[in-house]
Amino acid sequence: MVKCILFTGGWLKKMKTTGPYEPHRFLGSGSFGGVWECQHMTTGECVACKVIDIKKAITDTVYPHFRNELLIHSRINHPSVTKLKDIIVDQNNIYIFLELCDGGDLNDLVQEEGGLSEMQAKHYFHQIMEALHYIHMLGIAHRDVKLENILVTADDDAKLTDFGLCKQANGNDLMLTTCGTLVYAAPEIIREEPYNGMKSDIWSAGI
Repeated sequence: MVKCILFTGGWLKKMKTTGPYEPHRFLGSGSFGGVWECQHMTTGECVACKVIDIKKAITDTVYPHFRNELLIHSRINHPSVTKLKDIIVDQNNIYIFLELCDGGDLNDLVQEEGGLSEMQAKHYFHQIMEALHYIHMLGIAHRDVKLENILVTADDDAKLTDFGLCKQANGNDLMLTTCGTLVYAAPEIIREEPYNGMKSDIWSAGI
């Protein structure tokens, strides 16, 4: 049964009730599908749901990264990282349910307010550095730290999200894949040199 339908941008976006989750409103779209706000029909908890086209997710080039993201994100439990709540798969889609951060992302906030006060910036930066310290202690490099991947909650707390490019470090081995967002990337990544993923995260956070 289709619970929500929204026509926007010239194409139809829809999501059905999936498991115990009922869709309430469409939040946006990405390269693999849409993002919805859903509510757990038993607990009443509101969550964000990424709806991913299964045909796109299981291609030879995408699947290893997608699987890696879910495996690593499922291990992470920190107040400054969006929590992975649930995963449901049907014949057409993969539904990834995440902690809802309904304050938007930090990029939107910076654009709307024309910048941040020093106190605001210190507040968010402290939380993101705590998140990075935590995942780095687990040997995980995020590799795409940027304003768009920092969400803000209704309580005005910052949370690191989107682990699509993350990588588990292998001891002291350097990483080789050129990835991330150019304007936030460390110089060694831009030069396509081997790099320390944790140190490159710190560079990106500073930017």
